[in-house]
Amino acid sequence: MAGIFFLSAQTASESDTFSGKTIRIVVGVLMPQFEELSKAQQAKIVTAWQHTARKTAHALLYLVLGLLCMTALLQHSLDMKMRTAIALCISAGYAVTDEIHQLFVPGRGPQFSDVCIDACGALTGILLVVSVHRLLSNRTGNRSV
Repeated sequence: MAGIFFLSAQTASESDTFSGKTIRIVVGVLMPQFEELSKAQQAKIVTAWQHTARKTAHALLYLVLGLLCMTALLQHSLDMKMRTAIALCISAGYAVTDEIHQLFVPGRGPQFSDVCIDACGALTGILLVVSVHRLLSNRTGNRSV
């Protein structure tokens, strides 16, 4: 949550610079000839990837949050449906507060679509934990899930 807050607290300019640098690294790995392109061509590619990179980052960050929330909730004696619901409520609730937080950051603003992407990422992380937990429980013969 602190990492998400830190990234959301970046101004639009800071966020663009950070995502641009990240995209340049990824494109450099996927496209070895990237460095040989003109600066204008490189900038065009970075701009084209900007939206996808940002939405992917949302999904991945919240996947990790969902995974961590669900893993923490495995320590409690609740049934799996309740754990799943609580983990999703925590993660999606944080996504909502994160978008509200962006109202107060220069150049940034809330987007409902980001909350939806965040919730889907969190649900993916939660379901990964549930799946692994069930798999391991079946292997050990513990059917308490």
